[in-house]
Amino acid sequence: MVRFDELRHALRLAGELRELPRGSELQKRHALDGLCALVGGQVGLWCVTEGMDSGRVMLLSAIDRGF
Repeated sequence: MVRFDELRHALRLAGELRELPRGSELQKRHALDGLCALVGGQVGLWCVTEGMDSGRVMLLSAIDRGF
């Protein structure tokens, strides 16, 4: 069950992300930090991959938090 304060935090994060350049590393880092804070996570990873259909997955970029 989602508490009211968690929903408020998620909506505030969504609003903050809309203010940042779309798809930028800054937006991705802020999203990762905000989501980790929301769930109490100490470590987070944002990664972009390619090739899931072929079985040869390539990591194109990654942003980490807390490693």
